[in-house]
Amino acid sequence: MEGMNCSIENPAEIAGKMKLFYVGCILAMLSTIFTLLTGVLPFCGLPIGLDSMFQALLSVAVVVALASYVVQFICCIRLRKYNEKLGDALVFFVLYAVCGILLYWVNELGLPLMVFCLLYYRYLYKGLAGLCEPFPEIAKKWSRLFLILVVSIAAGVIIFLVIMKIWSASALGGEEHVNGFAAILMILVMAYYIGLAAMGIMLIPQFLATLYAKRSREAFAEAAVNGGEATAEETAGDETQDN
Repeated sequence: MEGMNCSIENPAEIAGKMKLFYVGCILAMLSTIFTLLTGVLPFCGLPIGLDSMFQALLSVAVVVALASYVVQFICCIRLRKYNEKLGDALVFFVLYAVCGILLYWVNELGLPLMVFCLLYYRYLYKGLAGLCEPFPEIAKKWSRLFLILVVSIAAGVIIFLVIMKIWSASALGGEEHVNGFAAILMILVMAYYIGLAAMGIMLIPQFLATLYAKRSREAFAEAAVNGGEATAEETAGDETQDN
């Protein structure tokens, strides 16, 4: 059995902590959505009167992002005693957060930021799979989520590269209509939108994490009501109904 404690000795306690994790997943989704909106709206030709609304949305996006980070940090601290992988996730989350803060001044930290981010989610999902081991169907979903995350990132990168190649070839090929500077400008604008689209793809694993967090909390809560004796058959039946 991987991790420190995969039994259901304190299902009510775990359910309460998973509720906070569920809230953190929702905040992470909202952070991505608000970031996408703040990236798209400036190019939508907003009337002057709506500038203040955009600034307010930008402030909300920053606050929600910070809140999601704080909640994730607290959740890792509260859940690490149940599985050692969650303790490893906490370490990489701290490194990830530090790189994210310093990235504003040190651009070279972009690659370490991505590496620590991937390691954080790898250990987080493995730890949650170990935590939910008494519920095999849920544990299996957590264990597959990191692969879904990697595939989503790879899909975003591939879409970015393919469309950028097509767009750049089209823009630079029409030199009689578009000068070099205008072509480069169009490529940069296109790259910006493709980057937003790639970020939107990340909503897929974030939505799944939110769904699995909800199911995990409900499973532990049910185990608490049943005296910690929730069976795999009961959990599998719930999963079948949800699907």
